[in-house]
Amino acid sequence: MAKKILSSLAILIAILLGLTALLPSDYTITRQVRVQAPRDVVFSKIDDYTKWKAWSPWYEREPDAKVMFSGTPGQPGYAMQWQGKEIGEGSLILRSVEAPSRMESELQFVSPKMSPATDQWSLVAVTDQETLVTWTNHGNLAWPLDRVVGLFLNRMLGGEMERGLAKLKLISEGATP
Repeated sequence: MAKKILSSLAILIAILLGLTALLPSDYTITRQVRVQAPRDVVFSKIDDYTKWKAWSPWYEREPDAKVMFSGTPGQPGYAMQWQGKEIGEGSLILRSVEAPSRMESELQFVSPKMSPATDQWSLVAVTDQETLVTWTNHGNLAWPLDRVVGLFLNRMLGGEMERGLAKLKLISEGATP
């Protein structure tokens, strides 16, 4: 009887692992917001990581986290590193920038789990006083557990991105969140 149970359990685990292999090996999450402000005003709040404290949802989650900056804001190589109990440990390094329309950063989580990703920002001037801001996060999902987490990532991370963009909109439009 115990052999049958163990055998059935082993088959079930093999099937589940096989199913996770069919799940996507990467993810892309994109959120947008229209901001009633000139593109350069909005961009100035994104390309300088010291200004993220005013709008980033992760600062809100753990305001006492240790955060350090190095390099020149808005220039490739500019970096932010953080360490906290809630938000873990990681870094964000600016890789390319075309002010005030686009920037790309390398996002590296060290803990709770090593997890590299890419953050991309696109700012399109709809008019002189209106900007369409697009924030995209892309990364790979390791097999098997990360692929299962990937099923929920769009809702979890996407919600955080939406909160951040809403605050960025308020601040860029001159309001205090």
